[in-house]
Amino acid sequence: MSESDILHLVSYDVSRGAERYARSLVEALNRRGPDRHHLMTIFRGDETTLDADFALDVPRSTLRRVGFDPRVIRRMRRAVRDLAPRAVVAHGGEPAKYAAFALGGSTPYAYLVIGSTHPKLGNPIRRAIRRIYLSRAAAIVAVSASLAAELAAESPSVAARTRVIPNGRDPDTYRPGSGGGGTAPRIMFVGHLEEQKRPLLFVEVIGELRRRDLALTAMIVGDGPMRADVEQRARSVGVEVLGARDDVPALLGDADLLVATSRPPEGLPGVLIEAGLSGVAAVTTDVPGARDVVEDGVTGLVVPVEDQARLVDSVGLLLEDPDRRKAMGRAARERCLELFTLDATTDEWDEVIRGMAP
Repeated sequence: MSESDILHLVSYDVSRGAERYARSLVEALNRRGPDRHHLMTIFRGDETTLDADFALDVPRSTLRRVGFDPRVIRRMRRAVRDLAPRAVVAHGGEPAKYAAFALGGSTPYAYLVIGSTHPKLGNPIRRAIRRIYLSRAAAIVAVSASLAAELAAESPSVAARTRVIPNGRDPDTYRPGSGGGGTAPRIMFVGHLEEQKRPLLFVEVIGELRRRDLALTAMIVGDGPMRADVEQRARSVGVEVLGARDDVPALLGDADLLVATSRPPEGLPGVLIEAGLSGVAAVTTDVPGARDVVEDGVTGLVVPVEDQARLVDSVGLLLEDPDRRKAMGRAARERCLELFTLDATTDEWDEVIRGMAP
């Protein structure tokens, strides 16, 4: 590396929104120049989708699950000594935690906050460690306004160093397609099949809509620890489970409606941006970041996290009103082009990095 190099840290190689954004941001920043940006994974991953430039290759073990693996500190210190980056960007709390202890103040780092406060931070030790990596960060970036407000409550110092930069997407990748076009509207769920994303709630919503004799087709795109259970339940109500797919932009472009069923912690559900750029209206639970993307009643509908009846009614409302649904999709595209493109967020990240590492 040279004095113009910036190192971006992610926990491990996995094809999820925050990690894919890190890869996209590195590529976009490299197109700008003159700095050279590099992606490094910390823990050993199961995939090779990110095409990381460097890997610490620390095995995931009990040490990671309890919250602190000293092997990461040792390997990161050696890597930073050898690579000598001008600055570091930590994508998420786990990379920020290790950066705070490994860099030792010699290299400035920016902490990208991608999720709201996790229940694990109720542990006083974890909470104290979080205060340390927040205090040592040269810059703090929150992906949504709700996360920035949460961070501001930590201290005036944290509030002063925090700015909002959403995880943008490429509008040439996510763009309107045929919009379904059939007599039965196409409803999609896109996300990791885990408890936080609540894919089984999506299945229950579809089941209730079918009991109301509403015409629809429904699909789930994603993989994860709940897949077997999701597939079993989905078959009973006619939901197709596609698994992990490389053609998500095309699938979204051909959808009529996105339904997002997450519960906190969240930060900025990237799939809402992807749907918006695809010209698809969304019905989403009111998790942190949802209202940053979805303007309730204009580009989609936002419902309380635990109000399943209202979620069903909201999806049903848009199924039965195709003109309103399509108008919301067009408005969503316009809003996301204005606020959530990769180019716009890259400009802001360039400012952050230059500000902390002139």
